Amino acid sequence: LLLLYFSFTGLAQGPSQQYLDMIGYEELLALYNDFESDSTTQKKIILTYRNRALKEGDSLKVARSYDRLARIFHPEKNIQYADTLINYTKDWDNITYPALAYILKGFEFGRLDDVKKQYESLSQALEMSRQNNNISQQLYVLDLMIYLRATWGDVFKAIELQEQRHTILLSDDIMNGIRESTREEL
Repeated sequence: LLLLYFSFTGLAQGPSQQYLDMIGYEELLALYNDFESDSTTQKKIILTYRNRALKEGDSLKVARSYDRLARIFHPEKNIQYADTLINYTKDWDNITYPALAYILKGFEFGRLDDVKKQYESLSQALEMSRQNNNISQQLYVLDLMIYLRATWGDVFKAIELQEQRHTILLSDDIMNGIRESTREEL
């Protein structure tokens, strides 16, 4: 397999398509992570992942591919992929999606210094994460929103959001909620 990895390509070009077609989904994701600073190679890897998932009808893996695509380019393109992920998962009853897509979108608006759209995206992420009972996402998004409100907006709203976060943290079922909303390997 290692020979196929480097066959017909140089190191700078990344893995060959033949190699990508042979390895499994988890290996593709690991390889995607290995090429963190090379968006062209990451795109090639994750499109292989997505195309295979489409062919096999695995909608969760298709969503994961858009999730990864929404992280590797400039903010405007990442927002487009986040929107694709939102449209793809908007009718899902899923603990991760579409809330994660709104989180990604909020992050990218932050990179563009568009605080208003960042906050709007995070507000949508919070609403979705509450609907799908994802405690980990709720805590993460509340942290970001508290910071934004304290820095750029209404300090009293920041305190209100902090109280919401505090209530979640003090709930009797917090550990169970985190376990249910976080992948086992994390």
